Amino acid sequence: MALRPVAHTLGELAALLDRDRGATAHFARAADRWNAPRWATESRSRAAT
Repeated sequence: MALRPVAHTLGELAALLDRDRGATAHFARAADRWNAPRWATESRSRAAT
């Protein structure tokens, strides 16, 4: 079982609440701390939007 970092989930929540700066920060944090290329790429792409 593989779970995403909490920072990614918090980024999704912030995006849902229209808190763009917070979402970007959470996604960037998740991408920096991940040692899983696929999920890190997903977080980086979400942080860029």
